[in-house]
Amino acid sequence: GMWNTLVSCILWLSALTNCLIFGFTSDQLMQYLPQFYHLNEHGHTRLAEGKGYIVIFIIFGVERLLVCTGLLIYAIVPEIPEDVMNQLEHRHYIRMEESKREKNRRMSSISITGGMLGNHYEALNKH
Repeated sequence: GMWNTLVSCILWLSALTNCLIFGFTSDQLMQYLPQFYHLNEHGHTRLAEGKGYIVIFIIFGVERLLVCTGLLIYAIVPEIPEDVMNQLEHRHYIRMEESKREKNRRMSSISITGGMLGNHYEALNKH
C-alpha cells in the first residue's frame, strides 16, 4: 500500500544521501584515498585541486553499486517465502475440496428429498 511505497522511496534515497555523507562530510573517504584531499591553512579538509571529479565519480559509483545490489536482491528474494506460499496453496486446496464436498452433499440431499417427494406424488396420483 501507501506505506510500502513511502518506505521504499526512503530506502532508495538513503543510498544516495549516505554516499554523499560518506564522500563530503565524513573523513572516511579521505582515510581511504588521501591523495584526493588536502588540508587548508585553517585545518579543514578540502578536495585536492583537479581531483573533485574523481571523488564525485567514486561517490556516485558506490551509490549506483548499492542501488544495483538492492535491485538484484529485490529481484531474487520473493515477496512471500516459499513455505508460506505452500501453506497458502494448501489452505486454498483444502477449502476448495471442502466446498466441493459440501456442494455434493447438498446435491445428494436434494435428489434424495426430490426422489422421495416424487414417489409420494406418484402414489397420490394413482389413487
